Amino acid sequence: MSDTARKRSHFPKLLAVLGVGFLGLILVAIAGPTTPTNGTDATNALLNLDGHQYPAVVAYVDGTPISGADLAQRVFIVQHNPHVVGDPSQFNAEQIALEQLIVESVLLKSANGVGVTVSEQEAADYALARQNAILNGDDPIARDRYAATAAQMGVQPQDLASDPRTIESYRQGMLLGRMYDHVLGNLPENQRNNTTAFEAAIRSFVDQHAKDIQILIQP
Repeated sequence: MSDTARKRSHFPKLLAVLGVGFLGLILVAIAGPTTPTNGTDATNALLNLDGHQYPAVVAYVDGTPISGADLAQRVFIVQHNPHVVGDPSQFNAEQIALEQLIVESVLLKSANGVGVTVSEQEAADYALARQNAILNGDDPIARDRYAATAAQMGVQPQDLASDPRTIESYRQGMLLGRMYDHVLGNLPENQRNNTTAFEAAIRSFVDQHAKDIQILIQP
């Protein structure tokens, strides 16, 4: 990790958002209540974020850009899930969001090198299971979000799980989850329930595997 990134980064409590891009809010909806309560409005708000308030690129991780649009969407997700990180007025959503995106980029880039994989079939099966849980579940907000996402992508809700874009998004989300498990599994057994130890392990992994992180904004 670059000196600049190391000085700025303190890695706050990590969010369990197993999904990227347009599926982030849907997956968060499964985890618990969010605000605003109108699922369609919330999803459309997320999908229509273009990151105009940020530069086109806000950071580079070993040459791979993190876009302003990605940051805007993640900030939205952080801000609308206070049950995960606490009182929104007590944390810097931009900093949390950017640090998450950096950590996730490093983990995903490093997955193959440490033998962590997710097949397309695994992702497709999981996408279908999640779709069935949402469409057949008793949470109307989650169903609204799912339908709004399908509409934005030009497909019917029942066809969203089989869309290649959906499958790839879930594949990356699952891969990220397995990378977190990989880091956790390398901790001594008596430290695996210790949040501080886990965050330190994530920080160490990033330091070891990222050659150059350039942060172009001050969150």
